[in-house]
Amino acid sequence: MEIRLATLNDVPVIAGFRRAMFVDMGETDSAACDAMAVAYGQWVREKMGRGDYVGWLAVADGDIVAGASLWLMEWSPLPHDLSSRRGRVMDVYTNSAYRRRGLARALMLALMEWSRAHGLHSLHLDASAMGRGLYDELGFDATHEMRLRL
Repeated sequence: MEIRLATLNDVPVIAGFRRAMFVDMGETDSAACDAMAVAYGQWVREKMGRGDYVGWLAVADGDIVAGASLWLMEWSPLPHDLSSRRGRVMDVYTNSAYRRRGLARALMLALMEWSRAHGLHSLHLDASAMGRGLYDELGFDATHEMRLRL
C-alpha cells in the first residue's frame, strides 16, 4: 500500500470518490450525484491549481482505493487561533473492498502531519456516521455548527 499526494490527473478519481461517498451516505438521486461530480471535479481542478486543495490517495495493486483531501480556506481570526487559514477535511473515502484496513486512518495521519508542517492550527470536517469513530480517536471534537439550506 502506498500513500501519495494527488495531482491534477487524479481529479476524476477524487470526484468519483465524492460521488460514491454521497451514495454510501444515502443519497438516491443519481442524476444529482452525477451533476455534483462534474461540478466538483471542476472545483477541485481550480482549487488544486491555485494550491488551495491538497489530496492524499492510497494505492493498492496499481489502483487508487482510498483518498482524503484538505481545502485550505481563508478564515477570520478566533480567540485561540489568530491565523487566517483553516483546513477543511473533505472526501475521506475508501472503496468498500478495502475498508477496515486502516487506510482512512493512514490518510488522515498524513493529512494531519502535512497540516502541522504547513502551519495550520485547526482542521474542520463534517463526519458521517461511518467516520465519526475514527475522528473521535484522532482527537477531533464535536462542535456546535449548524446549517440552514436556503
